[in-house]
Formats: sequence, structure tokens, C-alpha cells
Amino acid sequence: MLHVLIVEDMEDDALLLLRELKRGGYSVEWKRVDTANDFIAALESTTWDLVISDYSMPTFTGAEALKLLRARDPDMPFFLLSGAIGEDAAVEALKAGATDFFLKDKKARLIPAIERELRDAENRRRQRVAEIALQENEEQLRLAINAAQMGFIDWEIPTARFIYGGLCHKLFGVMADAMIPTYEGFLALICEADRNFVDQALSRALQGEFYQTEFRVILPEGATRWLNAQGQLYWRDNQPVRMSVVIHDITARKCAEEKLTIQAMELQARNEELDAFAYTVAHDLKNPIASMMGFASLIRNYYHRMSRETVLEHIDHIIEGGQQLRSIINALLLLAGVNKQETVEVMPIDMHNVVDDVQRRLAMMILEYDAKIHLPDDWLIGAGYPPWIEEVWMNYLSNALKYGGRPPEISMGSDRLSDGTIKFWMRDNGNGLTSEEQSRLFTPFTRLSHIKIEGHGLGLSVVQRIVTKLHGRVGVESTPGQGSTFYFTLPEWKGRY
Repeated sequence: MLHVLIVEDMEDDALLLLRELKRGGYSVEWKRVDTANDFIAALESTTWDLVISDYSMPTFTGAEALKLLRARDPDMPFFLLSGAIGEDAAVEALKAGATDFFLKDKKARLIPAIERELRDAENRRRQRVAEIALQENEEQLRLAINAAQMGFIDWEIPTARFIYGGLCHKLFGVMADAMIPTYEGFLALICEADRNFVDQALSRALQGEFYQTEFRVILPEGATRWLNAQGQLYWRDNQPVRMSVVIHDITARKCAEEKLTIQAMELQARNEELDAFAYTVAHDLKNPIASMMGFASLIRNYYHRMSRETVLEHIDHIIEGGQQLRSIINALLLLAGVNKQETVEVMPIDMHNVVDDVQRRLAMMILEYDAKIHLPDDWLIGAGYPPWIEEVWMNYLSNALKYGGRPPEISMGSDRLSDGTIKFWMRDNGNGLTSEEQSRLFTPFTRLSHIKIEGHGLGLSVVQRIVTKLHGRVGVESTPGQGSTFYFTLPEWKGRY
């Protein structure tokens, strides 16, 4: 059924038009109007397939009908009929939106034109519905992208034009008008180190590979932001014509991944260190325990044959072994405390008092080795934690006494370094260390193989942990045959003292 609205003041002309439509095979439902009000009422009351209008009428013209129709429906076919219409008038009507025009006595083209236009009008309606749906979808997508703090890019491949949308300018850290809408302009927004990678990924995407990349941008304040880009490529006639790319900030995820990587590396290092720790502790505990058990067994089995002096000598060895065990256990407790304590309150170090306390603790050893210790008149003030610094000096001084020259001659002091730290040092007159020995000296839980006097291998590992926790560093300077200088650094105290 063809629904036709006829704008015609002559009923006979309208009937002739209906006969022509029926001859063309159409069943027609129709209505004739000849005023503007009736025309508007008919449009609002019924859905029509097309309008056929006389061009010139006494009270209402075809041009007026066309204008009223197009204000309501831009797609409905509108045909003009006239007894005589000039070429200029016909051209103006077509420009105003008329579908076609015919002379009343020459309607042979009318039926083919109606058939063609009905098909075209339906296609236009479908396209318009699709465009409206697309616009709605794009608006919904825009709202979703903004809500998700994302940006999007439309890359028109034939023209190489880039269209930025969403929060692109905020993600890239630039003003919206600073984003150049070209391929080169897009690459310029990316960190220079990542541009080639992104360029290659886009090139592969044009060959059909799924586009997904992660890259960095440098913000104006110098901070680095990580972005993720995922794109969909659209094809026409086997040629890529457009790529839509969605971009979002993944900096938090990247920081978390980096943190996890660091934690994994630290865990691996701790596990390796734990293996070495277990070996060292087992080895260091074994020697004094074996010695103590040996001397205790001798006393038990041969006590009645031993002189009083021999028994006392064996007991002294047992006591010495117990002291070694106590030193090992104290070192273990200190190491555990340093590892467990995340933060520590730093304060100015009164190095006079700290070193005096160390010398009192080692007084018997200093006397036994007949050591000479040279101290400075003044110490520079470092920032640290006094109980821990005391343990650092305990390790350095006890090692200098045991492994230094005979008799030991030890000098201590402090120097200000150019990086704002204080270097605290201790120099001995021992045999010195080779480069290889120096490189292994502060490795966790190792001992120099050439040292004949047995000591536990925890000391320097503890020193390194302590000083690192206090934002300093440890080291040794030594030449074989010329003694060694062990040192550690601390930040200089900047406050009042």
C-alpha cells in the first residue's frame, strides 16, 4: 500500500494522478489538501510515503509545502507537478529539497522516479537512524571514557590526521591546543626512548596485528607517566582507513610492578644470604663448641691424672669458647635487630663518648695486645644512632687488635667529604689486604681465608647493614704490607648540637 499526500486545488488533476499511480501497479491510500493548515494537519495525523504537489495554486504553493515538509521530515520524497514551470524555478525547487519535478502532461518518468526514490528514501532513513545511533554510542563512549579518566585518538589513516578526545591532553600533560593532529605530532608527545617502539607497533598494527603498547611520557614538572594504548583498526576495500585508540594511565600499576620486582630481587638476595648465613653460623658455632667439648672431655676422663695447672688451663679454654659463643650470639641479635627495625631516630653522634665506651669494653684485649690507639682532639659531628655506631667501632677495633700488627698501632679520625657526609676511619699497621680480599670483605657472611686467628664471620656484615640503614656506606683502603684503613660514612649533622 502506497500512502500519498496530494497537494492540489483541482480534484480532477488529483484523480488523473491517482490513475497514473494505479497504472504503475500501486494500491494507493491518499488524501488531497490545498491549504497550509490542512497540509500540516495531514502530516501530523498520518505517516506518508511521499508527497506530490502542484507547483502553483491560488492560496498555497508547492514551494511553501516543500518548506513545511522539510522542517518536519528531511527524507520524505517530494515531487512537484506543474502545467508549466520555468527552468529557473525548477532548479530553485531542487535546491530547496524537492526530489524531482514533472509537467502534468508528461508524467512518464513519474512511476520510475517514485520507485527509485522510495528505495533511496528508505536507505536514507536507515542511514540516518544508524548515524543517530552512532552519535549516541559515541556520546556514551565519551562519557564512559571521561568517567574512567581515559583518552581516545581517532587516526584517519588516508589523511594521516589525528583527532584527540577524552582526557588525552591531561594524560599527556599538555594543553589541548598543543597536541599536533599529525602522526609526527603524536610521536613527539611520547618519551624519546619509547618513540621507535610505538612507531613499530603502529606499523605492525597496519598489517593486521592487534595494537597494544605501553609507553612513557615526560610531564612538564619532569615526572614520568606510564600510558597504555589499545587500538581497533577499520578496513575498507582491503585497505586500513581508520584506527580508534583508547589510552589510560597505568603509572600506579607500573610502580606496583616495579615494587614487586624489587621485592622479588630482595627476597632472592635474602634467600641466598640466608644460605650463606646458615653456613657461616654453623661453621662459627662449630669451632668453639668442638673446642669446649674437647677440653671438657679431657677433664672428665683424665682429671685424676692432671695437675691443677693443667685443669685450670683447660677450663680457661672452655671459658674462651663460651666467650666466643656469646660474641656470636650478640652479633646475631644485633643483626636481627637491624634487619627488623624499619626506621630509626637519628641524632648527633658524640664520637668522644662512643669511642670511650668501645675502649672500655675492649680494655682487656687492648691490654693483652699492648695496643697503642691514637685519637683526634676533635671529632666531626655525624648523624646516626649511637648504640649502632658503637657496634661498628667495636667490630673495626676488635679486628684491628686481632689482625693488625704486633703490637697493634691504631689511629682513628674523621674527615668532611665533598658530598656532605663525614668519613670516620680507623688505620692499622697490619699486613694489608689484596684487591681480591678487599672486594670480598663486606660480602655478607664471608671471612678472609688467609687469617689464621679464627673469628666469626658476622661482624663486617653487621657493620654494613648498620651503616646502610643510616644512609651511609662502608669501605676499606689497603695496600699489602702497608696496613689497612677501614671507614664508614654518615650524613653530617646540620642541626644544633
